[in-house]
Amino acid sequence: MVKDIQENISDRAVPLYLPIGKELEFKGLVNVLTGKSYMYKGDGSKEVTEGDILADMADAVAAARETFVERAVEADDELMMRYLEEKRSSGGASGSPSQGRLCKIGLSHNPGLGTGNIGVYQLMDMVVNYMPSPKDMLNRAALKWRRGRQDSPDEKGPFLGSVFKVMVDPYVGKLSFVKVFFSGTLTSDQTVFNVTEGEEERTIPSAS
Repeated sequence: MVKDIQENISDRAVPLYLPIGKELEFKGLVNVLTGKSYMYKGDGSKEVTEGDILADMADAVAAARETFVERAVEADDELMMRYLEEKRSSGGASGSPSQGRLCKIGLSHNPGLGTGNIGVYQLMDMVVNYMPSPKDMLNRAALKWRRGRQDSPDEKGPFLGSVFKVMVDPYVGKLSFVKVFFSGTLTSDQTVFNVTEGEEERTIPSAS
C-alpha cells in the first residue's frame, strides 16, 4: 500500500507505522519513531497490548525510522541543520528531532484499520496530536463567487462548506452531505448559496 501511495499520490510519503504480520496474520502495528508495538486481538474489539519492538522487526523499524527522519527534515532547514550536526557529533548515527515536530512535518501512513479495527486508536491519536487545526493554516482564496478575497478560518465568519456526497433516500429525497471545512457554521433551515448552481438553497428545517 505504501508503494501505491508513493506512485499515485506522492513519492515522498513514508510510513509512521509498520504492520505486524500480513493478511489473515495481521495482528498489530509498530510505531517507527517510538519503537512501541501495539498488539490487537483482531476480533474488532478495542483491547490492545502495548509492548517493545519485536526482535525480528528491529532492522526494518530502524530503516523505516531513518527514512522517515530524513524525509521529514528535508522540509525544514533549521531541523535539517540540527539533524546533520547531531549525526556528525554521534559518529554517523541518526539525529533525534522531537517526535511531535517530525510527525507534523513528515507525510505519514497508518497500515491498520479494516474489520479488526487494528490501528484505529493510533490513527485518531495522531490526528488529534499532530494534524494542524484550520486556524493553523494560511489564509486562502475563497471560491469563484468571492474571487480576490482572502478568507481566514473563523467559526463566526460566513459559511463556507463543500458537498462531498449526494444520495437519494426513498423517503426523504435527495440528501447532500456537507463538510464545513473552512469558515462559519451550518444549521437547519438556513439559506446558503450553491456556487455550482448559482442560486440560493435552504437546509432542511428542524423537526421541532
